Amino acid sequence: MADKHGMSKITGQFECEMHEEFGLLGVRPAWMPNSDPLTGMAAAHDLLEHFADDDGGVEAEFMALGASFLIRGNTGYHNRNGSNHSPESNIAADFHELYRHVAHEDFTLLDPGDVPPVEDEDLDAVLRKAARLGLELVRNEESYELDRDEDDDSVTLFCSEQSRERILGWLRKGFTKAEERYADVDIYTLAFEVFSNIEKRIDGWLESGEAEGKTLNIEVDLSNLSVTMEAGYDTTDTEDCYECEGSCEVDGEECETCEGDGFVDASYMESI
Repeated sequence: MADKHGMSKITGQFECEMHEEFGLLGVRPAWMPNSDPLTGMAAAHDLLEHFADDDGGVEAEFMALGASFLIRGNTGYHNRNGSNHSPESNIAADFHELYRHVAHEDFTLLDPGDVPPVEDEDLDAVLRKAARLGLELVRNEESYELDRDEDDDSVTLFCSEQSRERILGWLRKGFTKAEERYADVDIYTLAFEVFSNIEKRIDGWLESGEAEGKTLNIEVDLSNLSVTMEAGYDTTDTEDCYECEGSCEVDGEECETCEGDGFVDASYMESI
């Protein structure tokens, strides 16, 4: 993912694949090596609420949850279909998965350093509640598991006061960074038109039966909040030449084997 032209554009590339565990078709952000292929909502989250230097780690995900409070939590987007969940409960709902990354997959939860509170005290209070609630949910979820003795230490450490302060720091950092990124953007329009646009278009594409194996490129122009999506086969690997037998290495659009007499179709993308 990249922020382009003085952060006036956000671009991201996704791969459409089958989820190995769930057996469902989804899109995976190509810049996050540890990510899974998921729904349109997850893709919109990855593009708009994660950041260009994101490595997909636990710290980055907590930052993205902080950003999600600005875009979806504080605008009421989460409750657009009549649900009545609080912003802090929506943030806290992802904590258990992040705990399991740390406890079982050797992910880190590093110290974010000295991060000041969000300027608006009421908004900062929501992030503080989210950090407390999320860790309570982790404790409760893990208490239902059998034979937890070997993991008791990991639960205690992840739910410690030190971890809560670290998580709160990352949440604040993500919220503030999102405020800076979208300083010139109407956040309600970003949520209810741009985020929703991405979510619905991707879900429709996944249901079309034409998505599997394709690459999806998305560009959001923050100057006018337009969304461009192209999907297809975008590759720089070996492709078949229409004029000579066999395959060859792509050199731009010319076939090296027959010295440019043949045309190599290395990329085919169309709007969705």
